[in-house]
Amino acid sequence: MRAMTGWLAVVLGGLVLLGGCAGTPAPRPLAGHPPAALEGVRRFELTARIGVRYDGQGFFGGLRWRHGRHDDGLLLLSPLGQGVARIRRDDAGASLTTAGQKVFHAADAGSLMEEVLGWRLPLDGLPYWALGEAAPGTPASARYGGDGRLKTLTQNGWRIEYGAFEPVGALSLPGSMVLSHGADLEIRVVDARWSVGE
Repeated sequence: MRAMTGWLAVVLGGLVLLGGCAGTPAPRPLAGHPPAALEGVRRFELTARIGVRYDGQGFFGGLRWRHGRHDDGLLLLSPLGQGVARIRRDDAGASLTTAGQKVFHAADAGSLMEEVLGWRLPLDGLPYWALGEAAPGTPASARYGGDGRLKTLTQNGWRIEYGAFEPVGALSLPGSMVLSHGADLEIRVVDARWSVGE
């Protein structure tokens, strides 16, 4: 099924990532919000452009992500806005529907995406990392820029580099980020637009 993503040589514009201070144990939250601010965010919607480099291949297009208290829904779009894959995850497991309406099921979304698409989004940690905080329960380290903003977070084998943070109501949330897992997988999320709720 990797053919559905095609061979693309599109490279997103580079993100300017400022240097930070030495790595330190990562507190929660990391982006400078008082704890109550992010703990009130139980639902959000994120629309962005996404570029993926994996195993010598690439995918470029759009991402629409709805995160709920107990579920996630993601839609991957082609550069022309056509649906490539729809991923749903809840307490019962995960499903992935292709553009050809083939439906696949698995216990977790990450392994399902890797099996069908050839790459994965780390949905266990991503709802936290996208907000600029560490996922609970496992060690993490962080680096900050001279402005006190989070620049790099490392956790569970993933490295997340943050670009500018954008105001979203009373919060500041990442406008762009680069996630990498080893040398074979890099995911760039740019032009992020947020809607948050409780």
